[in-house]
Amino acid sequence: MKYRIIIQWSDEDQVYIARVPALGSGCAAHGSTPAKAAKEIEIVVGMFLENMAERGNPIPASDVDHEFDKAG
Repeated sequence: MKYRIIIQWSDEDQVYIARVPALGSGCAAHGSTPAKAAKEIEIVVGMFLENMAERGNPIPASDVDHEFDKAG
């Protein structure tokens, strides 16, 4: 993932909310655990970026210094 993901617990919704600030407030997902929220946000980011590309919108620059290997 080339974007920073923020995962926080929502007392109101009783789920973990994952957000990608670089992509705006509309790029969010939720899950019952932090790991599930992270997995869901990866799917959402893919769809979000695909939609931006289809509409000819510029893709935001990465907001992280480097990507982390999920396996490591």
